[in-house]
Amino acid sequence: MLPTDAVFGPVFAAGLCAASVSDLLHRRVPNTLNFAFAGLGLAGQALAFGAQGVAFGVLGLFVALAVVLLPFALGVYRGGDAKLVMALGVWLGAERVVWTFLAGAVLGGALALFVAWRRGTLGGTLARLRTAAATRALPHVEAERPLTAHVPMALAFAAGAALSVYTAVHPGALL
Repeated sequence: MLPTDAVFGPVFAAGLCAASVSDLLHRRVPNTLNFAFAGLGLAGQALAFGAQGVAFGVLGLFVALAVVLLPFALGVYRGGDAKLVMALGVWLGAERVVWTFLAGAVLGGALALFVAWRRGTLGGTLARLRTAAATRALPHVEAERPLTAHVPMALAFAAGAALSVYTAVHPGALL
């Protein structure tokens, strides 16, 4: 039930690219893109696997919601990023979307360090992370930070999704 066939594979890849480009250029992933991406994923699941595919996609969406809700509520991810993860849940299902989210979070952390370095704020960022680790408290995330400070998480989640699909198609490839 993964987007690996000749029809839905390119649609999946195009959705990932569109979300990534939008986030890189505008630092947002529009609702229309996320809803269309989720809708195409659900349609693909229905066409390929019938009611079982729809259930697979809906379960993936709800698991993705559960995984991304807390980081979204804490301001770590923005709404478009959270909805993209939920759309990925439709395409990838419950298990794969969890791995996609975890890989995306790790890649996003590396991307955040790169963004901080480019902005000249890496020292302060690392100091806040050290304080958070020492106090076991989450660092403060400014809700109204400048757009240039936003990390294009769609890019990280897209890379996580591609990695997740690759490891599903090629088990043991990263070992």
